[in-house]
Amino acid sequence: MRSAYLSALMVIAGLVAGVLVPAQQASAQTKPMLVVAFSGYNELHTDLEFIGEISENPELANSLDGLLAVVTQFQGLVGLDKSKPWGASVSSDGQAFQTLVFLPVTDLQKLFGALANFVGEPKDSGDGIWQVRVNNGMPAFVKEQAGWAFLAQSPDQLADLPKDPGALVSGLAKKYDLAVKANIQNVPQQFRDLAITQIKLGMQSGLERQDDETDAQYQLRVKIMQQQLAQLEEVINGLDEIVIGWAIDPKSRSAYLDFSLTAMPGSKLAQNAAAASTIKSKLAGFLESDKSLVDGHIASKQGPDDIESTLSLVKSLRTTVMDSIDKEDDLKDDEKPVVKKVVGEGLDVVEATVKKGVFDGGFVIVGEGPFTLAAGALIEEGKRLESAFKQALELVKGKPDAPEIKLNAETHAGVTFHTLSGPWPPNDNDNEQAKKLLGDELVVTFGFAADRVFVAVGEDGIDTIKSVIDDSASAKSPELPFEVHAWLEPILEYAAEQQPDNPILKTVADSLDEDDGIHLTSRMIKNGAMSRLEFDEGVLKAIGMAGAAAQKQQRRR
Repeated sequence: MRSAYLSALMVIAGLVAGVLVPAQQASAQTKPMLVVAFSGYNELHTDLEFIGEISENPELANSLDGLLAVVTQFQGLVGLDKSKPWGASVSSDGQAFQTLVFLPVTDLQKLFGALANFVGEPKDSGDGIWQVRVNNGMPAFVKEQAGWAFLAQSPDQLADLPKDPGALVSGLAKKYDLAVKANIQNVPQQFRDLAITQIKLGMQSGLERQDDETDAQYQLRVKIMQQQLAQLEEVINGLDEIVIGWAIDPKSRSAYLDFSLTAMPGSKLAQNAAAASTIKSKLAGFLESDKSLVDGHIASKQGPDDIESTLSLVKSLRTTVMDSIDKEDDLKDDEKPVVKKVVGEGLDVVEATVKKGVFDGGFVIVGEGPFTLAAGALIEEGKRLESAFKQALELVKGKPDAPEIKLNAETHAGVTFHTLSGPWPPNDNDNEQAKKLLGDELVVTFGFAADRVFVAVGEDGIDTIKSVIDDSASAKSPELPFEVHAWLEPILEYAAEQQPDNPILKTVADSLDEDDGIHLTSRMIKNGAMSRLEFDEGVLKAIGMAGAAAQKQQRRR
């Protein structure tokens, strides 16, 4: 589904562009292409009360009421139904567009009066339509129907209104505070075809032969581009819905941003989504460390399209690297065949692993400063990769500034470790920041087993990988195919130590619990996938406190 996510972003861009097209009157057979939903005033007030509570700013919600009182001449949002959601939609009948904004109202004239500073004096245009001014005097037209006020760019767009606009947004508004849904199948086919054509033209414009490109490189690049264009067309025509939603949830005491896409049942895209299922992980230990700052894990079965795309990229990489080796002046002529053999062996292992269609791996950052970063994955023919690694090291030995190499430094649970260490390469900053983060000396650890490979950067590389291996032996396999967690307390504690003159960092760090973090997860849903970026209560509290502290400092200046 990775290519589907990228293509979905292109589709959204096209739909947003459609909103900017001058609207025309559409017929009664209009279908909503794009829907924007806002949960409503009462939900906003509840969210602000929650944020105010956890950030030690209990008057936050009341400040909104105070602001509205000032800008509405102390009338408040009188005439607005504060219990219902708001919305906007862009619809089409295949020929024209209809752009509408709709608000729930109890008394439209009272609402006009409260918003007089923004809409001016409404003018009666007949047939229940009122003309107001928005955006520095631009005209807009409003009509009330069945408890809803509809706003459009022209009177013609108010001729045929939806009977229940709340039905368009109620599902989104119950789940999110603010959400956007794109109904891809409601986009007329001619517009989808136009979008595909424009994207193709843009991509093909980059297919000109480069001066330093060989025939093989150029032909392979063209082939990859053609595959991507074919996948793009499948995605645009196979997508059903794209939803982006943001919510603050006082019940779970968290906030989250969702991005989901679903495909048409039976489409190739839906079949790929079904194939990209979760597997039982053998490396779940990457999520078990209680000392990590950041950790991540992926364990999923890949769909056929993703496998094919990745293999094409590996093939492209092989062609490019082999050609670069031939042109490398720092390599002796008798060294180039050896380097090619080593690189070829490594890429053979990568291809064999990709063809299995399963990815199981992760990463972790641990320590209190200096830190250690470790990563690993299941692979095919791990010992073959280790052999290629050792051959590569033979080329390094004896060269100026070569690192200290320790082969077979340790073994643990079938994994053999090798280390490379030495001073940091000189640069303009004298590596002081790198030394603070990863230690006075650059230490890289590699671990190989028949079915696994690990790499770590930092002084505790071997111990960190050992811990992952041991935890993986007993850890329960995660239910989610993909997850990344950043634990804010140790991150901000370290930042506060590095910046002792910044009291805000220390205050915010002290307010956090060890379980407070930011989480990025992905899971499969029916005919599609959903990703979520979630913020724990402590993170929201920290953001609120940091903002309040920054405001206080600003007022003192």
